[in-house]
Amino acid sequence: PESMSVTPVITGGILISKAVTELFLSKSPEGLETEAGRPFTIQPHVLLRDADAALATNSYALVTASISNDPGKSIFHNPGTTLLQGTKVVRSQQGTARFTDLSINKASIGQGTTNSGYTLIFSYLAASTSTGKFNIRPAS
Repeated sequence: PESMSVTPVITGGILISKAVTELFLSKSPEGLETEAGRPFTIQPHVLLRDADAALATNSYALVTASISNDPGKSIFHNPGTTLLQGTKVVRSQQGTARFTDLSINKASIGQGTTNSGYTLIFSYLAASTSTGKFNIRPAS
């Protein structure tokens, strides 16, 4: 298992490391509409912060993306698993995990669903953060 990433802090000449305790989205596909199977036009950037809300610049933690709210699973004419495609586990660099190629394979609008917005959750150990809703339209 991966060990906890820490942020070093110098106090009175002693180096103290602080653990990552919070994730925060600085970029998100929230509110956007993208075509099924195409990369989101705005890719998520996840900031890793310590207990003092400082950016964990020395953290190289692995951040995992997954679907949280999935309206695609309720599409009667296209049952089956909705896939989050692309690189779903990203190593943070200088306290930021930059996702670059995420997409979703199933539309959430125009499909007769009442729950139209997908959301994603990003996690590292006990810390997590989620996007607001965004829509995926059918592929043309």
